[in-house]
Amino acid sequence: MRVKTSPLAHRISIFSASALGAVLVHLVVRLKAGVYPFGTYSGRVHDFGAQYLPFYSRFRDQILQDSGLSGLTFSWNLGLGVSSIPDYATYLGGPITPLVLLLVPRHQILAAFLISILVKVALAAGLMRLLMHYLRPDFTGIIPLIISVGYACSSWVFELGQFIPQWLDVLYGIPLLFFAALEMRKPRPRWILVGGAVALVWWANYYVAFMASIVAGLFSITLALGLDGFKQGLKNVARFVAGGVLGVATTAPILLPTINALFQGVGYESVEKLIIFGKSVAGIRTLPFTTTITYEPPLYTGFVALALFAAFFFTRDLTLRFKIVWLITTAVLLLSLTNMKAQIVWNLFQTPHGTPYRWVFVITAWVVVTATLAWESKTGNNRLGNGKQLDGPNWSQVVIVVLLGPAIVLLLLKRWNLVGFPTAGRTTMAAYVFLLCALLAVIMVVRWYPIRKAAVLLGRASTALLVIAVSFEYVETGVLVDKESIPRFEIINTSVEAKRIELSERLVAAEWPTHRLGWIHDDFTDFHATDNLSARYIYPGTDYYSTAVTSQYANSLTSLGMVTSNGARFSWLPEDSILKGVLSVASPNGLPTLPMARVYPDQFTPNNSAMPTEYESRSSLSNAPNLYHFEPVSVKNAATLAEETELREGETYLFSTSCKPGTTVFAGVHRYDRISDAPTGYHIEEVNGVAASSDGLLGEIGQATEATQSFTLHMAADRTLNQNLFVGCADISEYLRGTEKIVGPSGLVIQAEKVTATFAQPVSGQFVLATPAVDGWSCSADNKPIPVSSRAGLLSAVVSDATTIQCGFTPPLFKAGIGIATLALLLLFTPSLVARLRRSQTHSTEGDQPAA
Repeated sequence: MRVKTSPLAHRISIFSASALGAVLVHLVVRLKAGVYPFGTYSGRVHDFGAQYLPFYSRFRDQILQDSGLSGLTFSWNLGLGVSSIPDYATYLGGPITPLVLLLVPRHQILAAFLISILVKVALAAGLMRLLMHYLRPDFTGIIPLIISVGYACSSWVFELGQFIPQWLDVLYGIPLLFFAALEMRKPRPRWILVGGAVALVWWANYYVAFMASIVAGLFSITLALGLDGFKQGLKNVARFVAGGVLGVATTAPILLPTINALFQGVGYESVEKLIIFGKSVAGIRTLPFTTTITYEPPLYTGFVALALFAAFFFTRDLTLRFKIVWLITTAVLLLSLTNMKAQIVWNLFQTPHGTPYRWVFVITAWVVVTATLAWESKTGNNRLGNGKQLDGPNWSQVVIVVLLGPAIVLLLLKRWNLVGFPTAGRTTMAAYVFLLCALLAVIMVVRWYPIRKAAVLLGRASTALLVIAVSFEYVETGVLVDKESIPRFEIINTSVEAKRIELSERLVAAEWPTHRLGWIHDDFTDFHATDNLSARYIYPGTDYYSTAVTSQYANSLTSLGMVTSNGARFSWLPEDSILKGVLSVASPNGLPTLPMARVYPDQFTPNNSAMPTEYESRSSLSNAPNLYHFEPVSVKNAATLAEETELREGETYLFSTSCKPGTTVFAGVHRYDRISDAPTGYHIEEVNGVAASSDGLLGEIGQATEATQSFTLHMAADRTLNQNLFVGCADISEYLRGTEKIVGPSGLVIQAEKVTATFAQPVSGQFVLATPAVDGWSCSADNKPIPVSSRAGLLSAVVSDATTIQCGFTPPLFKAGIGIATLALLLLFTPSLVARLRRSQTHSTEGDQPAA
């Protein structure tokens, strides 16, 4: 006798089964592919190592306040000091990230990633299973389990999601948003639940939340057009939109500063060409064993879901009107794959960079929900149905599923070349789809005859075989994507990582806050530990890699001569002792380093000679107008002796200039390639009139010993004279004289969002803080506000007879965001408060009635 469980216990059990199934698939995939924690590979590709790994490490440091360098709104760990909210919203949002980071040691950030990925796919499978149960309460057994697990094990997850883990939050976000749309169809919706669900998804990651919100909106509109009258449908959609807007508004303290940063963002190249879905895929990418890292959309979500999706139109307990509207929405979603303008809309109105089909998880979700609606109810318990009672198999659906196998085989035989990147042979693919179609068709028939012993045995046998086959499909598809198509690096050497962290902490204690450290770990020889360095952002350095870089910050870096790439999304410090000095980067064996906060008592007047911006900036920050000189330069091709300014890779050139004896001759560059045997783009060969020196300048040739100098450079990269290659002279004695006049503070306290500098004697002049002058900074001198400005890209303010100077940072629109979020929360709570007041008034009125 079967014990009847409570509805809550049933929901818990189906959620747990789907969640556990998704976790097991991902662990088995990692086990078979030899990926962490079961092998020697970290699986670190894309932004996983370049951005997420160090950001997770930095965020752990921030929430535990190990170094005190990062706060709610500003971080000294990142670059030259940046607003931390845009990076938080882009890489670290949601409730899962801080929870998992608290469970691991600082040098085991990969473990935090693994836990985060598993938790997110578990929630995705579990919540999608609950949504399926809500739509079809009697859709029970192994089929919904298979489909919900497949949702969390789609090729999008293996190709993109697990390497950009913040995007995985959207997988559990879509069921939440669909629940929100369904909630708003009730006579008395719970607004706070709807707003909370929307806020959670947008908190986790605004980028993919925008995509999920579009498909949730389409879901709400489709239900209204397919089920409701005009007024009721309009009301339901309007309520969902209102709840969604209020939910998004509650994240305004994070969202507004981030959007502001994005609108000020730097440009970057987009993909050259979008591959058209109908031309290159033609349904192939919906099949197992055909997935790979490409610019094509990863639509695969499990063959069982695809088969039921194909049979949707013949579902008998849905109205014809609803089915037509649903299929129109489906067509709109699929056709949006083929249109560039639609791609830009899906990508938050930005041209996609890298993989363009980032949003196709919405199609995966739509296929899953469609497959759920296609599974007919035997009891008539169907929330979206027509109430029709069914008593036998749907032979039309069975025929569609049976024919789907041969149709796919014909597609493979006729269009095998369209697969492009096959990871299984035609024979394997054909046999597999035939098997699944046959098993699914058998189950769809015998489920209607549970009282017949033969039907029960046949159904159980088919179910067991289906489970085995689908397990093979999910695991092998994941393994093929991960193992064959994605480059993998050796796992982080955690013992080296621990040593790096210890060294960082020692140096921070010795130098900060007077100086920042810059990149100080390059002397370690473990290449892969260096490349995957999660300790990279736990000290006050200079390196920074983020998509949330603003143009203000980028322009400051460019004016200083920092090295940038991808529109300054990646920036680092070149090997130049003067630049290190003025940016307060500790350089024990180099030139004297200026303190993080200082006052320039003299008015700076640049010399009359034209010079590149970065050298003029360094002169200004060195308080040395005559630091650099750029004399006429002669450049000849060593082979032809022809004068040239376009210098080509692989050729050798003879340079002649006339630096003053005693000054340093250098050939500085814009495009400094850090990971190269020739980071300046050239190799120095012969030199004349120049003696060896060690001033540490970028592109240093040596110290001039004669009135004219010549040297030969063999080019390792293309360069253009006076555009990205500058030959000049630097007078180090000018740097020393200029910096001696700069006044440093007697006391300096640098907190996450506030800097306080105290001086032994009143100071007048230009106060400079070694951080870019971006919107959000404000300063005061002896508690009196003073206007802020920029000196060579760094934050500055003019002071007069001041002893205490304080500067603080508040992100633009942050306070406005707090106000908007507060108002949104009040509006979300208002309906429930009004309902309670009405109920209390009703009870009070009934209590005042005289007894009969």
